[in-house]
Amino acid sequence: MDELRRTGGAIVTIGSQLGYTGGINCAAYAASKAGVSGLTRALARQLGPEVRVNCVAPGPIETPMTAAHATPEWVEQKTQQQVMKRFGTADEVATAVSWVAGTDASFVTGQTIHVNGGGVMP
Repeated sequence: MDELRRTGGAIVTIGSQLGYTGGINCAAYAASKAGVSGLTRALARQLGPEVRVNCVAPGPIETPMTAAHATPEWVEQKTQQQVMKRFGTADEVATAVSWVAGTDASFVTGQTIHVNGGGVMP
């Protein structure tokens, strides 16, 4: 940790909307992602001001994992719950990660950035 503080920079962890909301049949996954958000806040306090630590928490994203586990009914239900009425893309998540890791977010630390189309607004 001393070397990290000396060199500075940013850490971006990857959480999930389910870490905030929970979900049916995914307690372990939801708990692990809630833990990622807690770890993010703790590390931000521990490593600041030299190192910024933030979490990006995607909601429904079009991925091979989603396609493998989702029924058409589930996809429709989740789509209707989103303000944006669609799933996000991996590129949209990557854009959020790039922003929070970069210098444009130099005053952002200890935060969970929700990339979820408005499905959850903490």
